[in-house]
Amino acid sequence: MRRSAAWRAWLDGRPGGRWLLHQPDPLEFTAALLALWESGRIAVLPGDSTEATRGRLHGALDGVLPRTPPAEVTAAVPVKAISPSSIAVEIHTSGSTGEPEWMPKRFDQLDAELEALAAWLGDERWAVISQVSHQHLFGLTLGILLPLCLGAPFSGGTSRYPEILAMRLGQLTDTALAALVVSSPSQLSRLPSWSDWPRGGRRCLISAGAPLSAETARSAAQLLDAEMLDLYGSSETGVIASRRPLENPLWRPFEGVECRLESSRLLLRSPFLADPTEWWEQPDEIRSQPDGFHLLKRRDRILKVAGKRVSLDTLDISLRRDQRVLDARCVPIGNTDGRLGAIVVLGEEHLPHRRGERRALTSQLRQRLLGQGIEAVAIPRYWRFVERLPLNLQGKLDQGAIARLFADLDDHYRPRWLGCDALAAGRCTITLEVPERLAQLRGHFEDCPIVPGVALVDWAASLGEECFGPLGRFTALEQLKFQRPLRPGMRFRLELSQRADGVQFHIDSRLGRHCSGRLAFTSPEEQRNG
Repeated sequence: MRRSAAWRAWLDGRPGGRWLLHQPDPLEFTAALLALWESGRIAVLPGDSTEATRGRLHGALDGVLPRTPPAEVTAAVPVKAISPSSIAVEIHTSGSTGEPEWMPKRFDQLDAELEALAAWLGDERWAVISQVSHQHLFGLTLGILLPLCLGAPFSGGTSRYPEILAMRLGQLTDTALAALVVSSPSQLSRLPSWSDWPRGGRRCLISAGAPLSAETARSAAQLLDAEMLDLYGSSETGVIASRRPLENPLWRPFEGVECRLESSRLLLRSPFLADPTEWWEQPDEIRSQPDGFHLLKRRDRILKVAGKRVSLDTLDISLRRDQRVLDARCVPIGNTDGRLGAIVVLGEEHLPHRRGERRALTSQLRQRLLGQGIEAVAIPRYWRFVERLPLNLQGKLDQGAIARLFADLDDHYRPRWLGCDALAAGRCTITLEVPERLAQLRGHFEDCPIVPGVALVDWAASLGEECFGPLGRFTALEQLKFQRPLRPGMRFRLELSQRADGVQFHIDSRLGRHCSGRLAFTSPEEQRNG
C-alpha cells in the first residue's frame, strides 16, 4: 500500500485522463495500476515500450508513468470512488491485421470475468506464478487481478525462465498453498526436460493465447507433475471457454457465456463483452457438440495484393506442403510496394547459411507455390528463414518481432534480424544475416565485399542496448579480435553477456568465430553520481 500511495502522491497535481503504464516488475506495476485507478485515471497498457509504440500513442495520452518508481512519501492523497461503468484499462494490441487496436475495459467487465474465473478455480488456496506479461489482458487478469481478488500471493518478479519457475515451485513445496502457473503454449513447449523439477503439493497449469497441442499438454503436465487447463478467449471477449486437454478436447463455455453456431462461425453473447446483450462474431470456425465445441481454425485471412484477392491461409498451407518446412506464415509488411513477406520455419539441417543457399531455397519455394496454382502476384517477395515463429508470451504472432524481421528493408545499415534467445538474465543470443544491400558494404570491397569491423562493433553496441536497456556512456573497446570476415548473405549469431562495467560479445557462424570483444560503459547511475 505504501508503494501505491507513493505513486498516487506523484500523480497528484498532474493531468487526469489516460496514462501509459509499462512496468515489467509485477509488484511495482500493481502499485502504479492501483494508484491510477484510485486517482480516477485510466491505465493504458501497451504490449511494449518501444519508441515506435510511444510515438503512435503520444497524441492520445495525458501522461506517461516513469519506469523508475517515485520515492516514498508521507503526505496522504485522498482515494477517489470508482464507478463500475468507468473505463479501467485500455489494452493496446496490434490486431489480427497488424493495425493498432485499442481495447477499453470497464471495471464491471473485469469484475464479471474475475468472478467467473474465481468460481471456475474453486476454493483452493492458491499461490500464482505467472509466465505471461501483465501488459496483456490474460496476464493482467490471471497474473495480477485474480490473486488480488482472492487474497492470494503472486510472484513479485519475472518467472519467464525455467530455472526461476523451478525455484518458485520449490518454494511452495512444503507450504499449504497450491501452485497456479499461468503460462502459454509457446512457454510450455520450451520447458526443459530436467529430471530434478521440484515435486510435491498440488499444481495447476493454465495455458491461453492459442490452443494447446496434445503433445505439449502431456509433456508440461508430466514435467511439472501438474493438472492441465486450457483457456480460450481474446482481448475483445475475455475468456470464452475452457477445457482439460488431457481428459477431453471439447471446449465448454464459461457460466453466463452463450454460444451458437452459424455457418460454422462462432457467435457468442457474454457478460465480459462491452455490450453483453449483443451477439459477437469470433473469427474462428467451430464444430458444435452436445457438451461443447471443437475449435477448427481461424477464418480465412484475405488481403488485396496488386488488386488481387489473396488468401494468406492458402499461402501458409501451400508452403507447409514442402517437407523441409516445419511451419510458415505469410504477412503483409506495410511497405510501399504492397508485396508480402514469408516467415518460414526450417530445421537446422535446412537453414541457409550462405547467399547461394538462400537464393536456391527461395527460388525452389517460389516455384513450388507457382506449381500449386498460386498466382505470381501473390508469391511473397521477401523471405525470412527462422528456427521458430516469432510468438509472444500469449502464443500469438508478435507484431513487433515481425516488424524487426523486415526492418532491414527500410534501414540499410542494420543486419537482418532473425530471432533472439534470452539464455538467462543478462545473456542473449541474436540470430542475424548480412543483407546483400547493406550500406556498409559500399567500397568495402567491390570484388570481394566484406562487412567492416566497425559495423560489427556498432551492431554489438546497439543490439546490446536493445537487449539490456541503456548501457551508459561508452568508455572503451577492449580485447577486440577479428578472426575471419563476414560476407553478404551469411547467417551468424551475436552472443551478448552483460557485465557490471559493460558488455562482452562474440560473433560466430557455421564457419567459426568472426569477431569478439568487450564494450566498456559508465553506467547511468555512475554518470549521475559522478
